[in-house]
Parts: sequence; structure tokens; C-alpha cells
Amino acid sequence: SVVYGNHRIDQQETIAASLKRDLQSNYPNCTISVGAIAASSWGPENIRAFINRFGLFNPDSVFIIQSSHDVVDYPTHQKNLFPYRTSSPKLAIIDAGIGLAEYFEKKSPKHQVVTLSFEERRDLSEGALRAVLTMSRKATHFTAHENSKATLIFHPTLSQLLNASDEIGTTAKQFYQEVAMENGVNFINGAEAYAKSRSAPEAIYEDNIHPSAEGAKTIAEIINAHIPQSLFDECNS
Repeated sequence: SVVYGNHRIDQQETIAASLKRDLQSNYPNCTISVGAIAASSWGPENIRAFINRFGLFNPDSVFIIQSSHDVVDYPTHQKNLFPYRTSSPKLAIIDAGIGLAEYFEKKSPKHQVVTLSFEERRDLSEGALRAVLTMSRKATHFTAHENSKATLIFHPTLSQLLNASDEIGTTAKQFYQEVAMENGVNFINGAEAYAKSRSAPEAIYEDNIHPSAEGAKTIAEIINAHIPQSLFDECNS
């Protein structure tokens, strides 16, 4: 939801939209495409599932943004029950009846959700993240540009940014840095990068975790600074 915007900013103010504008301004003769694999509440497992199904669309560079809560962000699955309709209802009253039936069905013992332990969610989330990094690294490795590479970005919460000794933030940063190194991708510590930006810490966030429009622009500028200019030499000459 950090990349997606969490319904708090306009889609033209997201990180991806801001990055595309910046790149297009810097390289006007190039055709720029910036895609975002993101949705509200998505974690590493959701991203892995998307990539497994749709791929990465032959990228020159890939940036993966993760927060401290993503360390244990693994979805809880319900059996055979969807939070949305798979077909159009014939009548509103029929749809209401289906919704009521599903409500009581969710309460039945056979549909009780088994909650995973902290350790289980952490291990599953880490496995998904490592898979995402591997797929991203391989996707950028086989591009025509030698300098392209995948990058993992740690996005701290506002409270973690304001308190450098925050234990959760420090542990998450160290974890992501180690995972990035072990999987052969670059690493950006958002806490350091945000502190060096022109924006005040409070201005970067809409709440404790999600970026404001100014924050999304700041993150886009940080990503832009880490994209090799050589990627655009041919089209911008």
C-alpha cells in the first residue's frame, strides 16, 4: 500500500506516476514506462503471486519497497470464500441473500481461519521476499544494459524515522540489508535517504506508514537518482 497510495493520494501523485514524470522530463526523447505491482495491504507473497502469473514485463530496473511490517506480512487464506463476486448478480435481493448465506457460512467450524504464528508468518514472508528478489535480479540481469540491477528499499515508518534507536525499525533495516546482499541486489536505507531529502520527515508521511503526495515524490526522486543514466543513452542521444 506504500507504493499503491492507500487511497490517500491521487493516482497521479503515486511513486510510479511521479517517477515517470521525472524520467520523461530528464529524457524527453525516450519512451518511458513505469509499472507498479501494488495494491492495498499487499506483502511479499502477493507480489510473488503476481510475478508468477504475469511476469515483470522485461524491466531495465526493478525497485522493491518494503516496510518493517512486511517482515511478517503473509496473507491468511479462507477456504472457498471470496471477498468479492465472481459473476454479476441477477437481482439485488438475490445478491443480498448470497451475502447473508456467506456470512453465516464463514461462522461455521469448517471455515474457521487458522491463524499462523509469528514465526510461521515471518518464515513464509521471508521466503516470498527472497523469491521476489531472485526473480527481479534475473529479470534485470538479462536486459541489454549492463548497469541495470534490482534494488530493495527499506521504507521506515514515521516513528522509526524520528527515532533512530527504534528496535523494530533497526531490526527490519538490518534484515532487509542482509537479504539484499545475500540475493545479489542493491539496498537503499530509506531512513538515511529521507533524512537527506529536502522534505521534512512529517511532510513525507500521510500517516505513520503511508507517504503523502510530497513523500511519494521524494521516494520517486530517490529511485531516480539510483537508475543508471546509461539506460537512456541510446534513446536520448
